[in-house]
Amino acid sequence: MPFKDFNTKTAFDEAYSIRAERLVGGHPATRPEVRLGYTRLTMAPFCAARAEAIPRLLQWTPPGPSVLWIGSGFAWTVEYLEAAGYDRIVALDTSAWVHEQKARDESADVDPAIAAVGLDPTIGEGAALRAKLMDGGPRVRTRRGVLDEDLTTHPSRGRVRQALGLAGNQRAEWAVTESIMENLTDAEAIEVSTRLHVVATAVVHLVPPTSPPYEANHNPLEAWKALIPGDTWMLSGSFQVL
Repeated sequence: MPFKDFNTKTAFDEAYSIRAERLVGGHPATRPEVRLGYTRLTMAPFCAARAEAIPRLLQWTPPGPSVLWIGSGFAWTVEYLEAAGYDRIVALDTSAWVHEQKARDESADVDPAIAAVGLDPTIGEGAALRAKLMDGGPRVRTRRGVLDEDLTTHPSRGRVRQALGLAGNQRAEWAVTESIMENLTDAEAIEVSTRLHVVATAVVHLVPPTSPPYEANHNPLEAWKALIPGDTWMLSGSFQVL
């Protein structure tokens, strides 16, 4: 079984706790700082950095190769890539929470976080802060499609190929996993890689430089490369590549 399956809000909250107000100008010393989990605002710096580094290091040029983006969450990294001209990407995520929330706004995360520091998110300072933390307004979490496909069956693979405009058993040029492998055992990681090579010619895995704040696979980059040498491995943050 995976170390964490990210099918619930609780799973995401255990993985992400970010000082949100430092991204919107800071907070007064008279109260605690609002912390948020997996939201568009808090993840924007990471997603933007990934969208810049990955194409550069893999030598993509717009409109880019055909890409399957695995573990996309709400596809924020893909949004940045598309804004840069890479428009041949299909985003995939099997998280039940992601698909439950993708057409909703972030008020269920932002409002309780504001209330937790003693502010009312509907009036005054709390309302002004709410507008900033919700990316300027009540927008849905996903602004482009995210498919709920696990690629384990022929019909699933067929739907993904169709979404990417591929014919027959044609493979995408790349599959990218975003923060997936550290949540799997070594055996599960090998199985996922094997599955991805059925639908993609080349596979790259983005993994964290340090262990997540929960039980996870602690392989360093060199160990991942030794485990699955045929794939490309990349550290988020420094973007070291093996």
